[in-house]
Amino acid sequence: MKVECLRVVVRGECVGSPAGSIWEMPRSRVPEELYEPIGPYSHAVIAGGQLFISGTAGVDPETGALAGPDAYAQARQVLRNVQSILEAAGGTLDDIVHVQVHLLDMAHFPEMNRAYAQFFSKPYPARTVFGTSALPKPGALLTMNAVAVLSSAPLLEPRGRAVPAT
Repeated sequence: MKVECLRVVVRGECVGSPAGSIWEMPRSRVPEELYEPIGPYSHAVIAGGQLFISGTAGVDPETGALAGPDAYAQARQVLRNVQSILEAAGGTLDDIVHVQVHLLDMAHFPEMNRAYAQFFSKPYPARTVFGTSALPKPGALLTMNAVAVLSSAPLLEPRGRAVPAT
């Protein structure tokens, strides 16, 4: 995929490439041994040093079935699936910067939150939780998607200059 780079000004300094230049930004699928997607999508792709993890249900990849009938069991399996995807991409849960949770019923929030707290530690990733009226996987009570910045990606200093990751 070709992306036209835009110049970004941070504190009066230009960051990025000259206007009009084109960067090649390959999008690559992350190989993982999860369940078969229920549609035409990848469980995760890497682009620009970021890992984008698709909405993931609490499906046990060994059985193809949901991990359990309750939100706690499903949330734990979702997070194990996310962890598996991250490891396949060379990352860890510490690389996640944002998680989006979709709950079929907001009454499941405490169970999801209890499972979530077992996988993440401070500083926690940013998180958004939505209540939704339906999910694509029958029986699923929740899904999560996430964005991670892989440690091999360049970091930005406060003044906006790219610096190599250590």
